[in-house]
Amino acid sequence: MTSNPLPRPPETTRRLGDRPRPQWQTWVPLGLVVLSLLALAILPGAVARRTARLQSEVAERVTPVRNELHAFGLAFAREVLAFRAWALTGDTGFAEEFKRSAEDADRSLDAVARKLSGTDLAPLAAELRSTLVGWREMVRQIMESRIGRADPLADLSNQQRRVNAVLELSTRLDRRLGGWEEATARLTQSESRRQALVSLFLAMVALTATVAVAMLSVQSRRQARQLRYRAQEERALRDVARTLSAAVTVSEVAQRVVQAAVETTRGFGAYVEEARVQEVEVVAAEGRGGPPVGTRAPFPGSLTDAALHSGEATVVMEIGAIGEAMAPYLQGRCQRCTGLVVPLMGGTEVLGALVILRSSAQEAFGPNEVRHAQALGDLVSSALRRVTLLEQTERERKEKTALLESTAQGMWGMDGHGCATFLNSAAALTLGFTPEEVLGRPVHALVHHTRPDGTPYPESQCPMTRVMTTRERVLIAGELLWRKDGTSFLADYSAAPIVIGDEVQGAVVAFTDATERHRREREIRESEERFRALAESERHARESAETAVRTRDEVLAIVSHDLRNPLNTIALAVGALESGDVPAAEETRTIQVVRRAVDRMNRLIADLLDVAKLEAGQKLAIQPEPMDIRSVITETCDGLAAEAERKRQHLDCHLDERLPKAAGDKHRLIQVLANLVGNALKFSGEEGHVTVTATTEDGNVVVSVTDTGPGIAPEHLAQVFNPYWQARQTARLGAGLGLAIAKGIVEAHGGRIWATSGPGGGSTFAFTLPPLAEKPAEAASKDASARS
Repeated sequence: MTSNPLPRPPETTRRLGDRPRPQWQTWVPLGLVVLSLLALAILPGAVARRTARLQSEVAERVTPVRNELHAFGLAFAREVLAFRAWALTGDTGFAEEFKRSAEDADRSLDAVARKLSGTDLAPLAAELRSTLVGWREMVRQIMESRIGRADPLADLSNQQRRVNAVLELSTRLDRRLGGWEEATARLTQSESRRQALVSLFLAMVALTATVAVAMLSVQSRRQARQLRYRAQEERALRDVARTLSAAVTVSEVAQRVVQAAVETTRGFGAYVEEARVQEVEVVAAEGRGGPPVGTRAPFPGSLTDAALHSGEATVVMEIGAIGEAMAPYLQGRCQRCTGLVVPLMGGTEVLGALVILRSSAQEAFGPNEVRHAQALGDLVSSALRRVTLLEQTERERKEKTALLESTAQGMWGMDGHGCATFLNSAAALTLGFTPEEVLGRPVHALVHHTRPDGTPYPESQCPMTRVMTTRERVLIAGELLWRKDGTSFLADYSAAPIVIGDEVQGAVVAFTDATERHRREREIRESEERFRALAESERHARESAETAVRTRDEVLAIVSHDLRNPLNTIALAVGALESGDVPAAEETRTIQVVRRAVDRMNRLIADLLDVAKLEAGQKLAIQPEPMDIRSVITETCDGLAAEAERKRQHLDCHLDERLPKAAGDKHRLIQVLANLVGNALKFSGEEGHVTVTATTEDGNVVVSVTDTGPGIAPEHLAQVFNPYWQARQTARLGAGLGLAIAKGIVEAHGGRIWATSGPGGGSTFAFTLPPLAEKPAEAASKDASARS
């Protein structure tokens, strides 16, 4: 402890509650003395200067003006007399006298006007000048008209009026100047009287101030003694405050304050009662007479209760009489002690009371001790509030730390600049960092710096730091975080801003390692995809099986129908031949009918065999030889011309004369082209147009068949070369084998076949053949490369 006992204050010390004398009460009398002396020194000179200035103004302006004005009056009088003498006698000598007098009058009047310029008499001087000019104008006219006048004095009355006007204005101006001179004299006298009065007043003020200064000198000596005591008291309080600032617990604060109380107030003893819910407990004691530490007593009847009723430091002359609850502990230790009880308050919260004891042999507590104890109590209350807040803050910090450490989620906090402020153990374990390695460093640069594709992840796009700008919480699933060793893992995290008042202080991030969960979800998705693929495959297989069954039934129905018709024809023809009912002339035709029926059956069976080969992945057999493709087209068109004519359709063939020869199986190519032209005629209807064209493109022969039929929907174009497709779509207009066989024949020649169409726009079927110089296999390879 550094505090020392305070000396007993002098008898002249003011009472408790007296306010210190304001400094203005000291400086005002001194200032009045100084100002009075300065005024007494300055005022006579100022008045003398003002009087001299007024007298100088009279001497320099008023008196000269009046002299000039008198001179003007004399000159004007001579001027009038000279004019009248001239008017009576006509003597030119009087005329010359008139001119000299007029010049003298002008000089005097000009001097008057100059000196009055800028004053309120300047307009009157100007009026005098104007009136004088009018008089002289009249005189000039009379003198000029003198010759020939019978009576020169006829206008004497008019002349006299003008002369009187000039004299009246001159007299008015002179009276005004006289008034100005008299006013200046009166002002000078007034200033002299005022100087005398002010000097008397200042002398009285100086005398009064001198008396006040003398009285203040006596009081200042008293206050100096009081200030020395106050300075010692304040030093003691500063020592106590410095000592209390180092305390970090309630018991430590209480112990230090009772020690300071005993030392600074020369107390017999001191102790602190801490208020609890229904009782008080002695938490610190020093000296003699007080109850031991740990003593508890009911709150009602305690000194803390008594201090709360008074609300301020109270002197208790017989402490056992008021503190009934503590009386048993005090009476045996401190007989007839005097107590100074100081309430300890934390705002509106009751903290307890500081009790300072003095024995009966000591003097009672005086006002200064009471004030000092009250100040000591205020320091204790402040220290107790601070320590209580520190303990509460530390307790809350430990609770929050325990809460953060107990969670399985990794968590870290960031300040407004994105630097880490805390890191719990789960986050440290998952990321591989120690808290010391992370605290104060930018978190984004440590754990969130790179995207999955290896490109940098800008901090401005990081959801963790953006929450401090948007002020909205975010939940992110499956984003990459990086460990200290450079490995990464998928994490699910949430980030929320920390807002205090209306200001964002930082953000908090909570995350979990989602690697295992994402692996399980990926496995589940893959299993679901495999299951869907298996189900889809099973569905396709089932649909294919169902389609195969339907196709088989349809093909069997079509084939049986197509075979039954020629068989019926053969059976009828043979029956007729056997019965002998056929005339000899008809036998040959009947045999031809049977032969055509047999040919139809052979073609159908051959088509079925060709399709079976194609479906088995085999190529159709061809016998290529050099040939002219034009002969194939011409023979096909000639063979189908009759059918087109029968259906009233138009069949046109356009052949390029420069078509190269090709290597091919003529009969197979006629089969292809006949199928394409036959289909075109079949679907074009009456008045339809079918055009066969043969051209050269990229060295290959391109043969196309275009019709004006209803066309084929885009979604069906990919199916037209599938076996049996036409049989299902065209109301049994064929077995649906022709296009599939045509595709097989063309591809066997090394070419390709395709179709283009649109609903209502007709259709075009085309195929290519390589030229004669190339083998079919080589041509097929080149064509495949070109298409890829």
